[in-house]
Amino acid sequence: MKKYLVDLTADERAALQAVVRRGKTSARKVTRARILLRAARGATDARIVSAVGVGSATVERTRRRFVAEGLEALDERPRPGARTRLSDKAEARLVAEACSQAPEGRWY
Repeated sequence: MKKYLVDLTADERAALQAVVRRGKTSARKVTRARILLRAARGATDARIVSAVGVGSATVERTRRRFVAEGLEALDERPRPGARTRLSDKAEARLVAEACSQAPEGRWY
């Protein structure tokens, strides 16, 4: 028996189907929606893995996030990474210089 069962309301199902049909949505979000729709129909993780083309950990994680967070589970979480190296002031100066005219005598 699955620990995280996906049980969709009519509104949730309609929202997920809209995500899958819409053309301007990130691929990850569409994949998560497809996983949840198949899980709600009672598909096993193995069938979802083969149909959607993701790993079993992705299916389990998506189920778990949906049960805990609802449709917000479709959204990306912040990813760790390097901090920006420029301050806001330095970034503004760089943009201003890049968008300004080249100095006199510069051929490019």
